[in-house]
Amino acid sequence: KQDITFPEGNYRLKYSSLEISSVNNTITLDSLFIDGKSNDSTYGALEAGFSRLKLINTDFRAIYETNKIKVDSIYCFDPVVRLKIDITKKDKEKIDEERSIEKNIAGLIGHLDIGYIGLFNSDITLTAKNKGKYMPFSTRGNNFEASGIRIDSSKANPIEIGKLVFAIKNYKTSSADSMYDVRFDSVVYDEHTLILKNFRL
Repeated sequence: KQDITFPEGNYRLKYSSLEISSVNNTITLDSLFIDGKSNDSTYGALEAGFSRLKLINTDFRAIYETNKIKVDSIYCFDPVVRLKIDITKKDKEKIDEERSIEKNIAGLIGHLDIGYIGLFNSDITLTAKNKGKYMPFSTRGNNFEASGIRIDSSKANPIEIGKLVFAIKNYKTSSADSMYDVRFDSVVYDEHTLILKNFRL
């Protein structure tokens, strides 16, 4: 049972038990909680809790030498995720800063190289800040799967995802003037193509 705050002060890791197996290079954490905050004054924070998180075929050398989490697969059970992100564009935003939102997200998550990740029975809340407005999004009891994930805030393209499948049960949102309702059941992102299944307007 550990409660660890990293030296930089912006990351906290807490869990009830940790098991490491050298047989198939697995790491299993129970009752895991992760807390990350932006280093600067930008509105940004990540909180994530899991009843169990399991990493399959972990590259321990990469963790030790480069602080990169490199694994074949990650299975997350009953995740509760809270993400706050500032999407406000700077007044004189440069062309090479057009991915600043992605860089902010990548900075909160860390350096990852993951073949597959699955979040099962997830509870996710996202709050985006755009100038003085806050736009919330939340979903409960849904599954999220992704493959080919590469996250590195130092790169020009900080977030790379090969394929993403986000099953959403009866998602509904309304336009700001309440004139339109949008509904769909799942989102599939595959090779830069976004597909909404059972989309209704």
